[in-house]
Amino acid sequence: MSKFYFTYGMSGYPFAGGWTEIEATDKRQACQIFRIVHPDRTKGLLNCSDIYTEAQFAASDMSGDDGNFGKYCQEKISLQRKIIPETTRPKVCGLVITPAGQMLVKFFKKPLYKSVGREVGGLIEHVLPKGLKSPYCMLVNEEGLLKDLPFNLIGSLLYQTPIHGNVVVGNIIIMKDGIVDGEPDIIGLDDDDIIKVQQNIIRNILAWEWGLNDVG
Repeated sequence: MSKFYFTYGMSGYPFAGGWTEIEATDKRQACQIFRIVHPDRTKGLLNCSDIYTEAQFAASDMSGDDGNFGKYCQEKISLQRKIIPETTRPKVCGLVITPAGQMLVKFFKKPLYKSVGREVGGLIEHVLPKGLKSPYCMLVNEEGLLKDLPFNLIGSLLYQTPIHGNVVVGNIIIMKDGIVDGEPDIIGLDDDDIIKVQQNIIRNILAWEWGLNDVG
């Protein structure tokens, strides 16, 4: 990152004298940042007297004791990017159901297409089976049939396979549809959700054994 100095005259600018110091990757980005904080008064003209690189500013009289019109740095602006360590990234809870009928509570790191994809063994497909009430959803392997993954009885019952004949294979993961940062997204289950989903699964199994079709 480099420093750029946006200097001011004594009138008609955001500050009287002195300068704004901006930390950016290059001059173009520095100007973009400056315009966000101090929009152009005249279209196409920056709202300052001049722009200096760090070397240019150090060579100018303004870097001395007198500053610029007796004023010095008025503000500092920086564009910061923080990389969140993988170990502290948010995790999403899901209920994994295997072809063997095991139900396992697992936590998945974002982005889900990677962590959930590993669990189901490939590309994920978002499914809204009739055996699960909103907002619950089911994540499956999009190419499970092509890969000849093993039949998943619980997933197929939730998908109401006995009615239409289309089966579900491989591991499935139950999560929820929700809103994140104002956009539709997949969110995790809480403890109450897990209990509700497990109870719903039991009802679907019993309905299948008793020959019923309409279970929600």
